[in-house]
Amino acid sequence: MPTESARRATLAATLLALIAGGLAVARAGPRTPAETDAGQPRGAAAAPGGRAEEVRSPGMGTVVLLAALAAAGVAVLVAWRRAVNEKHTAVRAAERWQALAQRRMRETKWRGLADHAGSSVVCLEGHRISGANLRAAQELGQGDVARLVGADFLTFVAAPDRERLAACVEDRVAQGGGAATLVVRLATGDGRTFAAEATVTPARELEQAVVYVSWREAPLRQRAEAVLDAVATEVPHGLVVTDGDGNLMWANRVVFERTGYEARRFSGRPLLPIVDPPARRIVLRALARARRGRTGGGVAALRCAGGEILTVEFKTARVGNGSPPFGILFVGTEAAAGEGGRDLGATARDRALSELGTYLAHKVANDFQALLGALEKLDNGSEAPAPLAMARHLATGAVDDLRRFVSLSRREVGPLRPVRLWPLIERWRQGAAATLPPRVRLTTRREVADDRVSTDARQLMLWLEVSLAAAVAAMELGGAIEVSLREGSAPGSVRLVFSDTGGAAEAGTAGGGELFFSRRTAQALAEVIAAHHGGRTERGRAAGVAGRSWIEFAAQPTSPWPREETPAGPREGAILIADDEEMVRTTLAAALREVGYEVVEARNGLEAVESVQSSPERFALVVLDLVMPVMDGREALRRLRASVPKLQVVLCTGYDPMGDEALAATAVLIKPFSIAEFVAKISELTAPGRAGVRVVP
Repeated sequence: MPTESARRATLAATLLALIAGGLAVARAGPRTPAETDAGQPRGAAAAPGGRAEEVRSPGMGTVVLLAALAAAGVAVLVAWRRAVNEKHTAVRAAERWQALAQRRMRETKWRGLADHAGSSVVCLEGHRISGANLRAAQELGQGDVARLVGADFLTFVAAPDRERLAACVEDRVAQGGGAATLVVRLATGDGRTFAAEATVTPARELEQAVVYVSWREAPLRQRAEAVLDAVATEVPHGLVVTDGDGNLMWANRVVFERTGYEARRFSGRPLLPIVDPPARRIVLRALARARRGRTGGGVAALRCAGGEILTVEFKTARVGNGSPPFGILFVGTEAAAGEGGRDLGATARDRALSELGTYLAHKVANDFQALLGALEKLDNGSEAPAPLAMARHLATGAVDDLRRFVSLSRREVGPLRPVRLWPLIERWRQGAAATLPPRVRLTTRREVADDRVSTDARQLMLWLEVSLAAAVAAMELGGAIEVSLREGSAPGSVRLVFSDTGGAAEAGTAGGGELFFSRRTAQALAEVIAAHHGGRTERGRAAGVAGRSWIEFAAQPTSPWPREETPAGPREGAILIADDEEMVRTTLAAALREVGYEVVEARNGLEAVESVQSSPERFALVVLDLVMPVMDGREALRRLRASVPKLQVVLCTGYDPMGDEALAATAVLIKPFSIAEFVAKISELTAPGRAGVRVVP
């Protein structure tokens, strides 16, 4: 388009031409006849009829007008040409300016890339990669820069870290300056991921904001922190790290979501203000234990941001071995409704029992692993008494733990057997008293005359063991524990009560590091036992007592209890042992032979029946395994009772058959049992005076 000066020149030329033409016309004026004749050229021919033909020539005005018009056209042409030249000049100047700007932009961008020459770096416009160095392209699995440019950088960031990195980039752009460093996991094109320490630096290229992201592979510590951070983000438990004084340093996503606190306000705050005042003593005690390197925990109520009270069961552990420690880790799970009252809830109960089962299975495996080590020493020819004594000790421990595990597995289907509670409690107290710390006192008390109940004795013993371990763990300075028998709420019912002076609702570990022997686990067992027996259970607090729980057993029927049938009249003879496991069979037989018994062995129930039927007077007692090939113990027992009704039979089985009417009146040994227990049982059944039964060696 013509410029403003060209338009003005054209307009001026046109006006001059018009003015000149008007002046010329005005100057010429009208002509007289004389002037016309005078103006006729000489020698003009006369027109026909005696008049000469008039010939006119252009006047001076016409010539001037034409000249003015010509001058105006030339001026217009010159102005147009000048406008075109100016336009081309402006376009070329704009192109030069644009090229210069692009060159400067590239120089600025690559100057920034060069500043990070020691690391991988990309330049981002938003999230899109507009530049990168070769090292970045290679580390991200793209081979060359051309394949990387134009891609979305967030696609190369592991999913859990994308939102965090995107927020950091947006924050740096909004701030307009300052670098930020964070550890993220980057994902390559071939599926590999690696932890990297990324630095986000904002810049401006002309009027456009860009961000440089450079990274180096994270050191081992930072990689470990990144892994732990990712794990902590995904686990369903609340994780909180405080310093040694209880000031909050870090918490995972679950804590913020459940409490409603913002991360920026949560960090750096003391822990106690968000704990309900009645529970602060529990938290302080757990902190003190953790500072000393001991595991602590308990149940505490937290005040959420919205005013809600959240009951949490937690455990504490020391982080770092320095003095003071680097921090204290709190691992918390939300307690079910009524956690501090009567019922744990089905989910919490199942979780507690599952944890106990996992612990017992792990302990049994450890016992047997150590036992194999002791046997290896004996196999290598060691004659020292230590390996043999250790092997016996480990085998005994493994048997006890396996019995606990078996009793736990019979949660609601195990048989109930009539027992007297007081002798059972006294035997338990004698064994438990030897394991207590010096400052802990254990007593028993009986307030009822009739203590007969139907129960699974193994489950009841496990409950007492777990309750004792949890109570001892809550006693830092010692205390007292009482197990008592009292009258229940219903006539004829019996209540077994466990009370202690340990920390209220304190979860802890016994001296052996038994992590799952807590009050919660004890309460879960109590609820299972009560439901199994048709009774009731409850836990709470009383004056002078920190923890109290009880199980109430229903009143027994008036009909007499079933009793084991014994043969009528004395019998003399050998003992027959039937078991398909040769090592078990020969071991039991050898133990009886060592004390003077005559023993006959059988590999299955059919051999046992045939041996007895061929010579019924020879045998005084038969030991039957319940599970055997050819003929099992159940069928062998039926045939022996039919053919030799006076013969004494002992069943060896992995479960208690008292709930089975066909086996209820038979003496039973529950596997696994020790050799001493086996010999004692046989001696009891064959002792003189027991219904006249005696065995002649």
